[in-house]
Amino acid sequence: QSNAISHSQSAAVGRRMAHLRFLLEERRIEDRIDDRQLRLRLQRQRMRKLQFEEGYNNICTTNTTSNGERHEPGWLLTQDMHKHDKQDSDNSNNISSLQNLAAQRLGPLLPTYVAACGHEYVGNALQSVSSDVLCEISIALANSPPSEATITDGVIKSLVQSGGASRLVLKGTGTPVEDDFNRNEGNRCDDEDDTHLLSDVGLLAMCPRIQSNHVGTTAPFNNDNVDDKSDSSCDNWETIAHDIATVGCIHLTRLELIDIPLSVASSTNSSLGGISINALRRVLKTCPGITHLSLSGCFRNCQQNTSLIEQAHDANMLIGGSFSSAITPQLFDQFRCNDGEIVSGLDDLLPDLRVLDLSFCNWLTTDALKLFLMKCKQRDNDVEGITTLQHVNIFGCDSLITPSFLHWIDERRSLGLLDGIVLSRQRQTREKYLS
Repeated sequence: QSNAISHSQSAAVGRRMAHLRFLLEERRIEDRIDDRQLRLRLQRQRMRKLQFEEGYNNICTTNTTSNGERHEPGWLLTQDMHKHDKQDSDNSNNISSLQNLAAQRLGPLLPTYVAACGHEYVGNALQSVSSDVLCEISIALANSPPSEATITDGVIKSLVQSGGASRLVLKGTGTPVEDDFNRNEGNRCDDEDDTHLLSDVGLLAMCPRIQSNHVGTTAPFNNDNVDDKSDSSCDNWETIAHDIATVGCIHLTRLELIDIPLSVASSTNSSLGGISINALRRVLKTCPGITHLSLSGCFRNCQQNTSLIEQAHDANMLIGGSFSSAITPQLFDQFRCNDGEIVSGLDDLLPDLRVLDLSFCNWLTTDALKLFLMKCKQRDNDVEGITTLQHVNIFGCDSLITPSFLHWIDERRSLGLLDGIVLSRQRQTREKYLS
């Protein structure tokens, strides 16, 4: 009799546990649906906000460009690519592959998918695609009207989650967008908001790092923070190869940033979009294999306030870097480092840089560009017979084209100090190729 009672009680407990599991799963589904609806609501509200501001931004863009023309988004990613396949492309009647057609269709829809499903789900779905497909997706998104689709932190996280992205183009909104929807919808953490306009959170997701599935932590490849005591070790180092994965852009060689504004600090609004120079510097430092870099139209809001003007100076320091007071003592005063702390420029951060696009960079100064060219040429002279930097595009930088700057260029060229470097002011278009 006691056994029968015990069996009856166990069966009752089992039924109650099954019912509790059912209720828990039902609650999880409801929470997932609510979270998805919240992200989609934020996405739609921000897109409507961009629609209202797109007309003003188009006017500003037209006034700052020559006849409203800009480089075609994606030109840097396809420059000189697959030249050996041109004959095959001609013979195939320029028929694109199905995966390229799918990527071109997916690009404009990717922000909506990420908003609805989350970057982890979309990133897992993109694990099996090649780097060429990821490139085509980013190009398709960059060529979409900002009011219909724009880059978000979640989109970047999904594109770089596999660690296979080697060429990416990220197009921003040009100027930060006033955005208080995040606050009204329950103060979602910016780090978890996949609909957040491109910010430092999304940009830093590109940094290569090791993710341990065993302990659920990540560690950057180049960790300068020696005081970081976070535990990123595995209990059994013999199985570490099975427990870790690389995420971020470990193979990044070409990065095209277009119309990305500087971040604006605000005590009442944390979802303005925009990036900082420090975050960009960190990405470039952890991706030293970049050979093609574009900052076309970035940081155009640098004159908005005092803090942004200081960041504009940091942007010029990023291009030219600093030098000791013993070198060229009467030139480039703003880049001289008297306290012994050297600030690395692009020549140090990206030793393999071949193409640099600085078109429509209204913050760029002639001193920063001169110093960058001199440093690159001096670095190449140390290795005889090698010219790394080949092309610098300053299309739309009308303020740089002064008689004194042109005289400086002609003088250096006559002395052979700029041999092998093309300084271009031509609009670039994207080369079409098949993969």
